Amino acid sequence: MLAAFFDQISKTVIVSTMIVSTLISVLSLTIAIIATTTARHVKRRYKTLLRGKEGANLEQMLLANHEEVERVTDRLATMEQSLKDHESRLIKKVSAPQLMRYNAFAEPGNDLSFSMALLDENGNGTVLSSIYGREESRVYAKPLVKGESTYSLTPEENAIVRGESIPVQKLQKRAR
Repeated sequence: MLAAFFDQISKTVIVSTMIVSTLISVLSLTIAIIATTTARHVKRRYKTLLRGKEGANLEQMLLANHEEVERVTDRLATMEQSLKDHESRLIKKVSAPQLMRYNAFAEPGNDLSFSMALLDENGNGTVLSSIYGREESRVYAKPLVKGESTYSLTPEENAIVRGESIPVQKLQKRAR
């Protein structure tokens, strides 16, 4: 039966089948050679990548970088907390003392009386006033909370708390 099958197949079909098989084999061999060459090239590049420029292992470099990033992150968190602490303390410090000199009385003379505001950024602090006279001098301290005092403030003290300055001439007119 097998012999009858081969008898019916012509020699040209057998030759053409052999040629096609040979071509497929050659093509497969070519693809295999190209794939092997490419794999070698990729493997060489991979080893170079793992080794690094100066022989350092890429994995070790990545681990070292990761540890460094963690250290920097921890240090940044510490610095941010320190900055917040400093900012909260700065708010409570006297930010810009204000001083105003004036003549408290109508009599002629030097502007030896003064008011000084010592306030933090929230308007908390004190106002110091010194009233100078020929016979006596007095010093007053009035506490402030958010720019307000439980004691009545003079116009000069109010002006200095608000950061304004009143010209000396106006104060002298008001005193007369």
